[in-house]
Amino acid sequence: MPENPTDLLDAQAARLKKPSTTRCAPATRDQTSLDEAEAAFEATLKVFTRESQPMQWAFEQNNLGDVHWNRGSYGGGNAEFQMAIEFFENAKQGFTEAGYTLSIPLTDRKIDLVKKQIAKK
Repeated sequence: MPENPTDLLDAQAARLKKPSTTRCAPATRDQTSLDEAEAAFEATLKVFTRESQPMQWAFEQNNLGDVHWNRGSYGGGNAEFQMAIEFFENAKQGFTEAGYTLSIPLTDRKIDLVKKQIAKK
C-alpha cells in the first residue's frame, strides 16, 4: 500500500474507477487548495452532525484527516500529523456508531502510515 497520502488517494480512486476528490490539493501542493477543502469539509459538518448523520460525519472527519495528513506531508510537520490522527480516530468512532465498519481497516491503515511519517522525522 502506498505510504504517501496522494498515492493512497489515487489508489483508492483507481480501485473505485473514480477521480480522487482531493487529488488537486496534494498534486499542486497548494496551501490555498487545502484551506478551501478544509473550509468546505468544516461547513459540511454543520449539516452532517455526529448525532444526526454519524456515517456522513465520519466521512467528513476522514476528509479533514486527509487534509491535515497532506499538510503534514508537505512541510506542516508533526502538529498536522497529530491532527490527522485525531480526525481519523474520530472517523473510526463515527463509522462504528453508524454500523459502517467497512471503512475502519482503511482508516487504521491511514493512522499507521501517518505514525510512520512521524517516526521518520
